[in-house]
Amino acid sequence: MKAVHKFLAFTIGIALGMILNSNALVRTVKPTRNPSRLDIIPTALTTRVTEGRVDLRQLDPRGTQARCVNRGMQRKCVFTNLIVEDGTFRYLLPRASRESSSTREILASELAPFMAADVPNPIYPADGQIEPLSRYHKYRGHRFTPFSSRLTSIDVQTRPTIFLFRMSGHSTYHLWENNIGPFYSTIQDHFDLPNGTARRELHSRLSDPNQLLIAFVDTKPTTGPKAPTLLNHLLQLFSSAPLVNVSLLRKPTLFKTAVVGISSHSFPHRKLVDELLWRMLRLRPGPNPNQPRCLYISRNHPTVIRGRKVMNEAAMLPALRSFILNSTGSELEVVYMEDKQYLEQVRIAAGANIMFSPHGGGVANCVWMNRGSVMVEFVAPVGRTLPGMYHSMCSRSGVKHFSFLADPDPRDASLTDNPRLFSNMIVPPQRIIENAAKALKLYGG
Repeated sequence: MKAVHKFLAFTIGIALGMILNSNALVRTVKPTRNPSRLDIIPTALTTRVTEGRVDLRQLDPRGTQARCVNRGMQRKCVFTNLIVEDGTFRYLLPRASRESSSTREILASELAPFMAADVPNPIYPADGQIEPLSRYHKYRGHRFTPFSSRLTSIDVQTRPTIFLFRMSGHSTYHLWENNIGPFYSTIQDHFDLPNGTARRELHSRLSDPNQLLIAFVDTKPTTGPKAPTLLNHLLQLFSSAPLVNVSLLRKPTLFKTAVVGISSHSFPHRKLVDELLWRMLRLRPGPNPNQPRCLYISRNHPTVIRGRKVMNEAAMLPALRSFILNSTGSELEVVYMEDKQYLEQVRIAAGANIMFSPHGGGVANCVWMNRGSVMVEFVAPVGRTLPGMYHSMCSRSGVKHFSFLADPDPRDASLTDNPRLFSNMIVPPQRIIENAAKALKLYGG
C-alpha cells in the first residue's frame, strides 16, 4: 500500500509541477536565419537556464524518479528532478544514499530505473534510427550518471521540458517523420499515468506554449545545409521560451519535470498539419473547389545542385500548361520554392489542389495540401524506390499520392556519386499529360 501511495504521489507531482516563471531564460544569442527562405518568428537559442535555486534537501527523498513507456522502436521517459551538468544527464540518488559515506549502501533497486533497459540511456534520434542515421549525423548520445556533487542547492528549471535530438536540416522528410511529428505525439502522450487527473494535468502542461520548454541535446551547426534552422522555427511555435541548448549547459541545473526521448509509433499527421497552419498562417481547412488549382514545383533553379532536374522542362511545360488550361479553365502555376520565404511556400502549397514535382523536398509540401488533394511525383528510373517515402507522408495527411517514372538523362549514364538520388531525368510531354489526366480523375473522385 505504501508503494502505491508513493507512486500516486510521484505521478501527480509530475502533472502538477510548480509555479512557472516564463521570463527566466537568459543569455540568448542572435537567431540563425536564412532570410531568403524563412519568415516565421524569430528563434532564440539559449545555453543557460535560471529560475533561481533549489535546496536539494527539500526535494523528494527518493531522488530522481522516472516513468517510462514503450513507444515506437524505443522507450521514452518522464522524469521528476533530473539534473543536467556538462551536457550530460545526471540522476539524484535517494537522500539516504546521498548522505551515506559509503556507496555500498546504495541498493541495486535504487539504480535500476536508470539502466539502459528502463530509460533511453543515450537519447536516440526520434524513432530509433540508430544505424545508419546516428552515424551519419554524428550523434553518440548522452549517458545517465549519478550526481555526485556535495552541493546542497543548485539552479532549477520548473517549466516542463522536452529533450530531443534534432535531425539535420537538409531533409524535409526526416524533419517531419523523425522530429516534428514524434514531438507532437509526445506532447499529447499520457505516459500511461494511472489516473485521468494526472494524465490531463501532464497533457495540459506539455501542450501549453506558456509552460513548455524545448531543449536539444545535439551539437548541430548553426549555418549551412545541415543546420536544423527550419526545425527550430517549427518547434518554436510550441513554446514561448527560447530553445535551450543543453549540450553546452555546464552548470548543474535541476529540471523539475523532464521528458527524455520522443519516440512514437505514429502521430496524427492531419491534426498536426491543421494546428501548424493555424499557428503559422491563421488558416483553417475548407472545402475543395470544383476546379482544382494546379501547381508545378520545379527543381531547375540555379541553386539546386543535388540533381533530379528535368532536363527537357522548357519543352515539357508548355504541353502541360496547355492541358491544364483546357481541362480546368485555369493556368498552371509554376514555382521555384527556392525563391520563396518559408511561410509563402506553405501558403502556396496549402492553396494547391493538384501538385506536380520531381522527387525531393518539393513533394513534402503535400502535407500542407487540403484533404482530397492530389500529389503527382516523378523520378528517374534509377530512383524508382524513392517515392515510397513520400507516399506515406501524403496519404496520412489525407492527400492522394501517386508517382510515375521519367526517362533517364543519357548524360548521367556514368554517374557514380549516388545516382539513385542525384540523377537528372527527361519527362516526355505525353507522359506527364497522361498522369495529369489521372490526377484530375482522382481529384474529381
